[in-house]
Amino acid sequence: ILTILDYAAPEVLQGKSYRGKEQDVWALGILLYTIVYKENPFYNVDEILDHPLRVPFLPFSEDCIDLIRKMLDRDVDNRLTITEVMNHPWLTAHDSIVLFVSFFFPCFVAFWYELHDTILLSVGFTTGDDMIDGTDGP
Repeated sequence: ILTILDYAAPEVLQGKSYRGKEQDVWALGILLYTIVYKENPFYNVDEILDHPLRVPFLPFSEDCIDLIRKMLDRDVDNRLTITEVMNHPWLTAHDSIVLFVSFFFPCFVAFWYELHDTILLSVGFTTGDDMIDGTDGP
């Protein structure tokens, strides 16, 4: 079972400022890893901050684990953007498994943004943008 802490990006756990979209890509990487491997990629804060990514087995393809690794890059500046995620070869390839996942993964992205805003609204922010500019927050 994943908790909200399991989705937290390393930079957030280190107390750095929340930039939003980069942390969303991290959380989507956690979600994708969990879907593919049916387990958490990290089991505690120390692992999130400094533990090699476990690869229990090669998933559908090398491109799949490549996408996961790039989404879970601890360096925010090297982490993929959501556009780069959606244009990654694993999501644009043409075999049947990838087509299936590439159809559903955008739904997960949309779901994540809806969930993200719901969580922010529940703690007093009016939109996700408020986390970035600091307005209308608690």
